[in-house]
Amino acid sequence: MFGYYGNFGGAFIPEMLHRNVEELKDRYINIMYEESFQKEYRGLLKDYVGRPT
Repeated sequence: MFGYYGNFGGAFIPEMLHRNVEELKDRYINIMYEESFQKEYRGLLKDYVGRPT
């Protein structure tokens, strides 16, 4: 993974979680521009982000 921090990728996670984080990243990349995902994401931002807890 070559990210902002070059060869290090900027990910400081336990080695045992690396595969899971990579899978999560790959799945996110596959859906991040789908309209249904964007609609749900915008709804969550509108209804929950910045609200009092």
